[in-house]
Amino acid sequence: MKTSCVITPARRLPQETGRCLKSAGPAINRSTPAIYRYCCCHRISKPDCGKPLWPVRREIEMSKRKRPQPPHSVEAEQSVLGGLMLDNNRWDDVATQISAQDFFISAHRTIYSHMQTLIEQVGGFAYLAELSKNTPSAANIIPYAQYISSYGELRQLLLLSNELSDMAGQPRNNVADVLAFAEQKLFAIAQSHQDGDLTDISACFDNVLAGIAQRYEAERGSLSGTPSGL
Repeated sequence: MKTSCVITPARRLPQETGRCLKSAGPAINRSTPAIYRYCCCHRISKPDCGKPLWPVRREIEMSKRKRPQPPHSVEAEQSVLGGLMLDNNRWDDVATQISAQDFFISAHRTIYSHMQTLIEQVGGFAYLAELSKNTPSAANIIPYAQYISSYGELRQLLLLSNELSDMAGQPRNNVADVLAFAEQKLFAIAQSHQDGDLTDISACFDNVLAGIAQRYEAERGSLSGTPSGL
């Protein structure tokens, strides 16, 4: 069952510690006019984890201090950022309305600013739209990913061949050291090329036996294997 983390008054939680501890004070009601702090485990039943508080969560809670604050809406800022993550096609609509400096929470300004920077670095949403246009379906995404992986490994082999050529061209290099270097690099590339995870051997035997039984049933009454003509 999900429960809220214990909330402690900030006056009993030193600013320099930045940690949630039982000794910081008893749990208080949410309606109490005080500075609230959430610990990093705000959705589990054990609040005294001792881990650092999230800076953005601390800033949001500090913005709720009982004193006059500049006009802002944390919920609206969160909704805009979350909406862009769910549907980045709305970026053009949002970008014409706000800028990074319009956000009150500094962490939200950073997130929005980095979103804008990354989009500009790749050529803007025009290029993203081109990617979507050139990809009618995601059905073949796995084969394409395998192509990319294979080409990446081929580039690693080309780079390794150049390195070995340079090493072999220097007489001061020991042959054994060059061979050991080549073996190590080739082994690393081969390891990265392995597909899938380890499989239990009992499952493999079950599949093999099932295949043998299926072939036996299909070939019942006839010779199995390749006829010799004798």
